[in-house]
Amino acid sequence: MAQNTICDLCKEDSEDLEHLMFKCKATVPIWHELFEWMKIPLATNLDMDWIRRKSKGKGWPNVLVKAASTEIVYGIWMYRNSMIFGNKGSYRDIQSVIKSTIDSLVYRGWMKPKHRNHIVNILM
Repeated sequence: MAQNTICDLCKEDSEDLEHLMFKCKATVPIWHELFEWMKIPLATNLDMDWIRRKSKGKGWPNVLVKAASTEIVYGIWMYRNSMIFGNKGSYRDIQSVIKSTIDSLVYRGWMKPKHRNHIVNILM
């Protein structure tokens, strides 16, 4: 039995991890909008190597890139699954993925008192 490999989000390219997370025209705007919200410049050629480099270390920007990337990947995967399986849950469109990711980042950042000032600065 042949398996469909066309991306269910853009319907244009083969779906693999690199495409789905970093190249798909349906998911790239998620990365751009969230990194703009965080006031962190995003690489023009976004990939896992860039995320690894930017998330090394213990400084606030590194912690934020690591947390945001984890939340974004999770959100994209949930969005993909909702499109494939017809779920109408929290990840029904790109804006809901962005909102959910921001909510998670603010909540998780607020839970650590040393990150609260950084969260406040992003929110302003």
